[in-house]
Amino acid sequence: IFSVIGILAAVESRHKTAKGQMVDVAMLDCLVATLENAIARYETSGVSPGPIGNDHPSIAPFATIASKDGFVNIAAGNNVLWTRLCEVVGMERYVNDPRFDTNANRIQNWPALKELLTEHMKEKTTAEWLDLLMAVDVPCGPINNIEQVVNDPQVAARGMMVEVTHPTGGKLRVPGVPIKFSETPAAISSPAPMLGQHNAEIFAQLGLDEAALEALKEEGVI
Repeated sequence: IFSVIGILAAVESRHKTAKGQMVDVAMLDCLVATLENAIARYETSGVSPGPIGNDHPSIAPFATIASKDGFVNIAAGNNVLWTRLCEVVGMERYVNDPRFDTNANRIQNWPALKELLTEHMKEKTTAEWLDLLMAVDVPCGPINNIEQVVNDPQVAARGMMVEVTHPTGGKLRVPGVPIKFSETPAAISSPAPMLGQHNAEIFAQLGLDEAALEALKEEGVI
């Protein structure tokens, strides 16, 4: 992704300056760039962050909570959302609890708060909680398995599962194109090719006729 950004930026620069340039993108540099949150925490506190799982280091509740049949992601990033969450899950008495009345206090007492949320939310299914939480505009979402992802109506509406016919595997679905263009739409038209499937077309472009192609096959070159 960083490479694509760099290439496109260099092309745009070339349009303005008529000069090309070397674009150097290293995997190490990319990984460091994606650590922006953890690095900021270390630089401001002097403490090296450890693994945090699905919990947010500075917002609570901003985490994954177990439900009756799965998990619910909740992002209650302020006191208004915290109050709505408590009202929905039956924790009204904890809204002004001094352990949880501010985000800072909720972070400090997160283990106890997570236990309370889990205790209350295990009474309903993920689908039930999503309906209730979305009705009061508390940001939330499920953790889907792959079966749920490939059969999700929104995934289908976005054209992200495409059926193709494989020479040996038959009909199967593969991911579609994640970038939508208004003028030059892209699409998946076939599965990945078999080994050597397009040799004739490719070598013909190099000027090799069928006899030359057969000779290469006999020599084990292709």
